[in-house]
Amino acid sequence: MSYMSNNATCAICNKGYYMCNSCRDFKNLYPWKLHTDTSEHFKIYQIIHGYSIGVYNKAESKEKLQNVDLSDLETLRDNIKAIIKDILYTNEDVQQDITKPVFVDSSANQTKKRRKVQKSE
Repeated sequence: MSYMSNNATCAICNKGYYMCNSCRDFKNLYPWKLHTDTSEHFKIYQIIHGYSIGVYNKAESKEKLQNVDLSDLETLRDNIKAIIKDILYTNEDVQQDITKPVFVDSSANQTKKRRKVQKSE
């Protein structure tokens, strides 16, 4: 078997890998090879892509990421690592407080009403 040189770069970890561009069956068997070097990285790719275009919200993305092997998290591209950490480690209690309605005491901020002066004709 001859050595195959890398001709693609993983969108998740930035490592080079070989992808057969001429074999149609290969692309059908391993569609994840179009973007990533491993199927686990493709799962991460799909989740982050879905999150970035609004298919998944942060809670859904977190749930999906918890089912993926992230043992190599520290070796991933910096921007990917930052997105994953933002999704996984955001304090959900703070998010819930932000979405709760805020009631403002209107009596604390009273302003004097101006009287309209009518012009006489």
